[in-house]
Amino acid sequence: MHVGVVKFPGGHCDRDVMYALNLLDIPSQWIWHKDTSIGNIDAVVLPGGFTYGDYDAVGQKAADAPIMGAIKSFASKNGPVLGICNGFQILCAAGLLPGKLMRNVQNRFQCADSRCIVERRTTLFTRGITNQKTLNIPIAHGFGQYTYSNIDDLEKNNQIVFRYDTENVQPSKNNLNSTNNIAGVCNKQGNIVGMMPHPERACESDRGSQSRDGQSIFLSLLV
Repeated sequence: MHVGVVKFPGGHCDRDVMYALNLLDIPSQWIWHKDTSIGNIDAVVLPGGFTYGDYDAVGQKAADAPIMGAIKSFASKNGPVLGICNGFQILCAAGLLPGKLMRNVQNRFQCADSRCIVERRTTLFTRGITNQKTLNIPIAHGFGQYTYSNIDDLEKNNQIVFRYDTENVQPSKNNLNSTNNIAGVCNKQGNIVGMMPHPERACESDRGSQSRDGQSIFLSLLV
């Protein structure tokens, strides 16, 4: 398994993703946003950050970057693609995932530990999660309110991958403004996943969230 991590202008979580992959001994390489080919890789990660400064519609400029044509082609052949936070926003803006991410209702950046219920375990990024019902993975976003015109379709097609746990966690620890508490979705095939929580920030128990639950997202690629 060889993973490509896309570098966009304004992205600031790409090195964290690369660090996490190296920590887990998963070979990785950079993919530049101006490239038109992803090269010989087996999976793609679009990391978080503020691509192009989020000056226009969030994720839209990155969705129009030259590399996205190659990523769309890769995804159409069942290639694994993961979008984290801003990467999730980009995948939605590019039409690779349904819905879009809106500004938080509180109109402020929200950063906290978060517990997410794993709703679908058959995607290429959750198939290694077997025993855990929830994952402790932090959030950090200003545009994390997921919305979609036909949520019933997502429910029917089993496209909701993660949902914020609103019963066992203080409300302030989760983004309760997302429709149906959605924290992550996938395409129908399950090879493209977008999630607002940051798994790369939950890979070492002595850092950040004190959780290693994020490892399971990346290690699922090896199953």
